[in-house]
Amino acid sequence: MLFLVFAMANTVVYAQSKKQQIITLNNRVDSFRLALSSEIKLSNENSLKLNNRVDSFRLALSSERQSKLSNEKRDALKISDLNSSIKRKDIVNENLTQQNSALQEKYDELLLKLDNVISVANDTFSKMQKKIELLEQQIAKKKFTHVTQNLPHWWDKVNDYGYRISLNDDRIADEVQYIGALVAFNEAIFFIDGEEIKFGSKQIEQNGSIVKLKFVSSDFSVVMEYDEENVTGAYTEGMIRLVFGGVEQVKTRFVMVGWGF
Repeated sequence: MLFLVFAMANTVVYAQSKKQQIITLNNRVDSFRLALSSEIKLSNENSLKLNNRVDSFRLALSSERQSKLSNEKRDALKISDLNSSIKRKDIVNENLTQQNSALQEKYDELLLKLDNVISVANDTFSKMQKKIELLEQQIAKKKFTHVTQNLPHWWDKVNDYGYRISLNDDRIADEVQYIGALVAFNEAIFFIDGEEIKFGSKQIEQNGSIVKLKFVSSDFSVVMEYDEENVTGAYTEGMIRLVFGGVEQVKTRFVMVGWGF
C-alpha cells in the first residue's frame, strides 16, 4: 500500500512536472511566436521600406532616362537645327559666290565698255583736235607770197629754160607778182608765206582741152588748171589753187610764161 501511495505520489509529481514543462514549453513557443511575429513584422516593414526605396530608385531612374531622352531629343533637334542652319549658310554662300561671279562679269564687261568709251572718247578727242587744228589752219590761211624784187639766184635760169608763174601778166603790168616757177619736168618751187618751198611728184590729168597739173610737197599741194585752147605762144593762163591739210587756202588766177619741157 505504501508502495502504491509512493508510486502514485511519484506519478503525480511527474505529471505536475510534465505539466510544468508543457506550460514552460508553451510559454517558450508563445515567446518564440511573438518574437517570430515581431521579426516577421520587422521584416515586412524592412521589405516595405526596401520596396519603397526600389520604387523611388526606379522612379528616379525612369525620370533620369526620361530626362536623358528629352536631352537627347533636344540635342538632336539642336543638331538638326544646326545642320539646317549650316545648309542655309552654304546656300547663302553659294548664292553670294554666284552673285559675286555675276558682279565680276558685269564689272569686267563695264570695264571693257569703259575702255571702249575711253578709246572712242580719245579717238573723238583726237579727231576734234584735228578739226580744231584744221579750223585754226583755216582761220590762219596760207597764201602765196608774190615776189617782185630780190628774186632768188636760180631765177635767171628759168628765163632760159622753164616757166615763171605770176598773179598778173607782164605784158600789161610793169611790176609782175611772181609766186613760183616750174624749174624741171617734175619739180616746182612756190613762195608761200615768205618761204621758198619745193614741190615734186607732178601729176597730169587731161579732160578734152582742160589740163590739170598737181604738185605735192610734205604739207602743201598746188593744182594748176588751164584750157589748152587759151594758150598763146609762151603764155598760159588759168586758175591755181593752194591746198594745205586737205583744205583749200587760195584760189586765184595765174599766168605762166616760159619754154622747154
